[in-house]
Amino acid sequence: MRILVTGASGFAGRYLVEYLRNNPRVEIHGTVYSGAAPESMTPHLCDLRDPQAVDALIDDIQPNQIYHLASASNVQSSSNRAWETLENNTFTLLRILRACKGMKAPPRILAVTTGEFYETRSQGCLDETAPVNPTNPYAVSKMVQEMLAVQYALSGLPIIRARPFNHGGAGQAAGFVLTDFAAQVARVAAGMQPPMVEVSGNLEAERDFTHVRDVVRAYALLMEKGQPGEAYNIASGVTWRIRAVLERLCELAGIRVGIVYNASRQQFPDRKCGDSSRLRALTGWKPEIPVEQMLREVLDDWRVRIRAAEVTV
Repeated sequence: MRILVTGASGFAGRYLVEYLRNNPRVEIHGTVYSGAAPESMTPHLCDLRDPQAVDALIDDIQPNQIYHLASASNVQSSSNRAWETLENNTFTLLRILRACKGMKAPPRILAVTTGEFYETRSQGCLDETAPVNPTNPYAVSKMVQEMLAVQYALSGLPIIRARPFNHGGAGQAAGFVLTDFAAQVARVAAGMQPPMVEVSGNLEAERDFTHVRDVVRAYALLMEKGQPGEAYNIASGVTWRIRAVLERLCELAGIRVGIVYNASRQQFPDRKCGDSSRLRALTGWKPEIPVEQMLREVLDDWRVRIRAAEVTV
């Protein structure tokens, strides 16, 4: 079994490769754009925006399965990098689908999109039939990925769509709510920053968090059991208020902080809770790692990063 993981050197990609390599019968290949490649896989330097490079990659590997994780995934920065986000997230999938369409035995493809493009809802959770309301370039790019996946599924390619909601864990880059809070909290605890945390988003927003290890386990289950052409939410079904996330990180670090934020962004209701009943019924999946453990891991990770940076300086 030959498996191709795009974005294998990224946050979720590394966890997925780690999970897949537990099966001795698989041969794992992964595209890497920057950063060191995970162990136990064959790395491929490939610009997925280049159609000739993608054709050559698929022809060389002849994969039986493709997990397409490569993307520009930062929601906050997508507004300032709209073209780059759209190019990375839409054209990369299109190149892969076009290359696979020409194969004699096309691989099963897991197209990872997002729960970010759903509308907000004041109560209840969002299933796969919920209305969409993409309000940023990242969400728009993922909606286009969905439409491409549907189009190619109708033409015969075995494509499954995975819609993960917020997820985190050690190793996630800066620029996400968990990492931005954890980095500041760790610096305050280390005496490297005054006891103030800057907040650029909505502290009253509610989000559905799942540990990245649980998310990649869902990816593997969907690759095995998912129905081609269908979409599946990956979510816990429980929300955390963003303010409570920050407060819990501070408790874990044993500190108290003040908050500096743009008050104009703190008033609107913003709640997204995912209903993963379809995934659970099909595979028996459920989250196994508590959010509390995820927060502790993220904070510990940033403590280590900050100490390393201090030593380097």
